[in-house]
Amino acid sequence: MISPNVTAKEGFGLAQITKDSTFYFHDRFDRVAYSAKVINGKITAPKPLPYILNPIVEFFVSPDNDYIIFMPLNWSNQFHISFKVKHKWSMPIPFSAYFKKEKGWDMRGYGPYVSPDSNYFFFGKKGDIYWMKADFIEALRKKI
Repeated sequence: MISPNVTAKEGFGLAQITKDSTFYFHDRFDRVAYSAKVINGKITAPKPLPYILNPIVEFFVSPDNDYIIFMPLNWSNQFHISFKVKHKWSMPIPFSAYFKKEKGWDMRGYGPYVSPDSNYFFFGKKGDIYWMKADFIEALRKKI
């Protein structure tokens, strides 16, 4: 029988690992995202992501661990992005900073994901799946 490496009160909604062996996960009960390092197959003590990112509903961390796209619990529930600058997460930028209402985009949804080649952004909304070019990520990075 396999035993859990990490336990939570109500279970986890997400689990991701980056190229630098940072393990991210989300406690569905507390709505808090955590990170830990994986060293020699063992997970170090998890630490909650900074308060500027938590509480969080869903998220995607880039494989290079340089940005996180997430839906905050207590804000407008539109997607936000935060970039790593000198090993710290930047203040989150709402997608509305790029997608203006006149462009016809309401950037609310769930399940954010960026393709492995970093070319496309995927998300769910009202039972449908949408995808689009992910070039807006670099445009938003310039705003930090």
